[in-house]
Amino acid sequence: MVAIDRYFKLCELDIYTAGGSSSDLSISGLDPDKARSIKEYISQRTAQHA
Repeated sequence: MVAIDRYFKLCELDIYTAGGSSSDLSISGLDPDKARSIKEYISQRTAQHA
């Protein structure tokens, strides 16, 4: 995270998939509420297919 992200209180969402220890996708510059919403959506969708 860069200083400007902290100044504007922006988040980074890291998405991990099975088989690796590093994130497969990283989305930076997100509003915290939007990041939370995306995280919840992904969690719900993956739970349906588990």
